[in-house]
Amino acid sequence: MLAPLDARAKGSAAMIWLSDAELSAVMSAAKPLRPCDRDPFLRALAQELAREPQRGPGVIHRVARNLQRQFSIRPICPASCRSTDRLDKK
Repeated sequence: MLAPLDARAKGSAAMIWLSDAELSAVMSAAKPLRPCDRDPFLRALAQELAREPQRGPGVIHRVARNLQRQFSIRPICPASCRSTDRLDKK
């Protein structure tokens, strides 16, 4: 099954279609991002993928990896692993 990924931001009229595996890879790439960064990341990814002459797992991974560097990736850390807690246990 193919799913659309909208690449229409900034005046582009392109829409790309992804297989289930490709969509899964895209969503996995967005998962570590803050929720507020996911939509801009997905739009930027769609724009970049629309420019690629061919698309496959390697291209999607490369483009997603390069774009992740442009977005703030912050791990979610529970209160129990804060640095001050670790200092208290010495």
